[in-house]
Amino acid sequence: MPLEPVLVFGASGHAKVVIDVIERQGCYRVVGIIDRAAPSAGAPALWNYPWLGDDGSWGERLSAVA
Repeated sequence: MPLEPVLVFGASGHAKVVIDVIERQGCYRVVGIIDRAAPSAGAPALWNYPWLGDDGSWGERLSAVA
């Protein structure tokens, strides 16, 4: 059975804990991270997941990666 896609909103330390829980459950796959602040220059990903933009663009981004 394919894993359900999920977005993580926020890129703080708490988001990393949420990602850890999601990964351990094995029911979902994180497709990306939504956060107001872009990652630092030269780092298009956070914890090996793509930054998909800010919270105003998540709907269009989700349909692009799901």
